[in-house]
Amino acid sequence: MGVKNCFIYSSVWLCFFVHAVEQPQIIECLLPDTEAWPEKRVVDTILLHTSCYMPQLDAAIEQVSDDIFSVEGAFQVWRFYHKGPHYTIDRAGTIYRNAPENDLAHHAQYTTMPQPDGRVNCNLFSIGIELINDECHSITQQQYESLVWLIKDIQTRHDIKHVLGHSMVASRPEDIAFRNELNMLGTIGEFIKTDPWGLDWHYLNLLYHDRKSQYGH
Repeated sequence: MGVKNCFIYSSVWLCFFVHAVEQPQIIECLLPDTEAWPEKRVVDTILLHTSCYMPQLDAAIEQVSDDIFSVEGAFQVWRFYHKGPHYTIDRAGTIYRNAPENDLAHHAQYTTMPQPDGRVNCNLFSIGIELINDECHSITQQQYESLVWLIKDIQTRHDIKHVLGHSMVASRPEDIAFRNELNMLGTIGEFIKTDPWGLDWHYLNLLYHDRKSQYGH
């Protein structure tokens, strides 16, 4: 029997048992702009993001690749903007460790946890995971499998109660307005946080719980 724990998505609590899964390749690639925390951070949240490489959006960024899924390109952009997650998962499922888990990584500053929690600046109590993807593609099977492994691995070190997407906690006025529109085809602005793009939460839950169907078949 595995270790019983809890998983939250969209304010719905689910119980599960952690199962062993095969470890993916992990590469150390630390980003410079993290803050070493003076004491042990109390981490109870994992935030999922997606990013792709689009240097053409800022003329000040030197283009290093023509590949929109370039991991090094994404790292270059994050270095330029002094941002970054704790982990990145590329399209092949390789995990890049970008910051020690006890460091504060700048991946979700303008954020507020859903009510009744209500905590602000999720950087303080979360671990950020970036999946390399754009708005027009799906998360790959390799990424799903590595993500499930990584979430379970993080849970061996932290009491994780919440696994959420960036769009669920983004707290700028335009993000909140978009999220609260009573229209799934509401007006979307250029900088509104809508990630993680292409992530099927239902499939992620099934894979996490090692189930083929929510009905147990």
